[in-house]
Amino acid sequence: MSAISDTSWLLLSSPIILMAILIVFSSMGVWIEKEAVKRRRIQQEREERLSMLKKMSAQQTGEFKQ
Repeated sequence: MSAISDTSWLLLSSPIILMAILIVFSSMGVWIEKEAVKRRRIQQEREERLSMLKKMSAQQTGEFKQ
């Protein structure tokens, strides 16, 4: 009797466990994507600031022609 109840518990709980694993992995994927977007935005801001500094430096030295 105990073996039957153990087997039925396993059969009933396995879809629940699989759903929980799926939810955890999908939420991790969302978090990873948000971090990637944030890093891309920070990198783009750095590149924009660097190009602006280069233009300002070039203007000060007179090498930049408008």
